[in-house]
Amino acid sequence: MRDLSVAPAGHRVFLLLGAITILLATAMMIAVVRFRGYSRVFANAHEVLTAIISLDGSVTRAESSARAYLLTGEDSFLHQFNEHRTVVMRDRELLASLVAENSDEKLSVLDLSSAVTRGMDHLSEMTARRASDPKVIAIGGEHDPEGARLESEINRLITAARTNQERSLVERRERRRRIEIAVLTLCAMGALVSFSLVLVGMKAMRNELRLRDQAEEELRKSNAELEQKVLDRTASIQKANSELQRSQKELAAIATALERSNIELESFAYAATHDLQEPLRTITLFAQILENQTREAPPADTAYYLQTIIGAADRMTALIVGMLEYSKVSREPFELSETVDLNEVLAAVQENLSAQISASGARITPGNLPSLTGSRLQLIRLMQNLIGNSIKYRNPDRACRIEIQAKRDGEYWTISVRDNGLGFKPEYQEYVFGLFKRLDRARAGAGVGLATCQTIVERYGGRIWAESEEGRGATFHFTWPSAPWPIATE
Repeated sequence: MRDLSVAPAGHRVFLLLGAITILLATAMMIAVVRFRGYSRVFANAHEVLTAIISLDGSVTRAESSARAYLLTGEDSFLHQFNEHRTVVMRDRELLASLVAENSDEKLSVLDLSSAVTRGMDHLSEMTARRASDPKVIAIGGEHDPEGARLESEINRLITAARTNQERSLVERRERRRRIEIAVLTLCAMGALVSFSLVLVGMKAMRNELRLRDQAEEELRKSNAELEQKVLDRTASIQKANSELQRSQKELAAIATALERSNIELESFAYAATHDLQEPLRTITLFAQILENQTREAPPADTAYYLQTIIGAADRMTALIVGMLEYSKVSREPFELSETVDLNEVLAAVQENLSAQISASGARITPGNLPSLTGSRLQLIRLMQNLIGNSIKYRNPDRACRIEIQAKRDGEYWTISVRDNGLGFKPEYQEYVFGLFKRLDRARAGAGVGLATCQTIVERYGGRIWAESEEGRGATFHFTWPSAPWPIATE
């Protein structure tokens, strides 16, 4: 059995240290991001301060060049003023771009930029007047109060902006230093936790290796036991297979014998029913001769006895003929590849039953009948038995009417033969399909027709049933597959 007492505790410590490592890594990432952000802010502040200093110097140089030109009128000083004025405008634009994202600094820089622009415009105006009138000499003090005011405003704004930026730079430098300390602290803690994690992992790995060795040993033992069980089970299965093969051979021999017996029995039944007709015909013949000879002066009961003999012989003959007809259904081969038009089948049936149809005055009304796959002979026998049954059990009080309808239901066709004959009680709906079963023994027949219909339909994978009410006619339904169907085995 594996010793798992150490593993859970080691796993818990390992998971705890892993969670702490993840937290430290997350905090370190946040700190690094903030440090990078403050570094960018610090660099921006330094660039803004540099731009302010550069602007202060370029403004001073521009003012000095303008004063020198106003005092001396030398063109070199005017050229220097124009160059310094261009530098001032460039420094002003640089400063404005550096504080574009800082709303607080942007306001003060806007004031400074406006003052610098006004000051440069004033100096440009004064130099232009000096160039047009050499007698104009005015710079600073009481001679140019507007220039003095603008110079004082520019110096004040530059000094204020420089002071604020230097203070902001100091504050941001301090913040960056604190973040650096936090990052270093997190790095140290992360290194410590990672080292602890490595130690715990190594210990857990050693435990896992030990447990794995134990598990492998147990697995080897289990495999050996399983292999032995498989060998034992294989031997028992082989023994069972041998017995099963022997049983199958015995069953095959029994099936062969049974099939041979069925064939012999079927041949015997066919021969017996065929041969029984000859003595019955003889009995009937001589009974009829005897009846004819004694017809003018028969004894008291002779005529009755002769009629009884002849009737019994006729019924026996009908039963034998019915048995022969029924046996043909299972002996005749089926044609699954033949497509038979049911309208042609109905025409053949009407021709076969023309005498009964004419004598009874029956009228047959077919619907839209399909083509079915099967034996033409079997379908004719099926429809002839159903229609003949309707004619036989017609109602003498009304004209015989027979309707034939077809309806597609999924993979089957449902064929219905409806009549307006005598009908029968609902409890006989299954009884009528029994072999030699008749509801009216006064009528001719052996009770084989509907049994033959059931055999034909069921061998093609369908079913047959009846619906009827006494005195209101009967309807016989049967289903027939719309595609070739395997023959049901006997």
